[in-house]
Amino acid sequence: MKTRFNHFIAMTIFAVTIFAGNVNASDNRAKASSHDATVETSLAIENWMTDESVWNVQAKTIAAPEAETELQLESWMTDEKAWKVSSTNSVEKEGQLTLENWMIDNSYWKI
Repeated sequence: MKTRFNHFIAMTIFAVTIFAGNVNASDNRAKASSHDATVETSLAIENWMTDESVWNVQAKTIAAPEAETELQLESWMTDEKAWKVSSTNSVEKEGQLTLENWMIDNSYWKI
């Protein structure tokens, strides 16, 4: 009951806030900000905008692709010693898993 009452109070405050924000509405049309009061100058087409020599540039004049060098094998890439895993590095073995008292104690797992 208390939770429903709290929800009701919260919704009432929310509704009052929404209605209070709309009190000063004078029209049903959306108004723009005061920045729209300034008049924009008309746009003009300039000569460079229609000049085909500016816009018809070949791709090779912009950036010529560089020639890649041929890849080569180096001695370390084919050396078997470099790729063998050393047997001196032993893998650590894990211990056996055991159950601890807290894992099976029901008082820890009751919510």
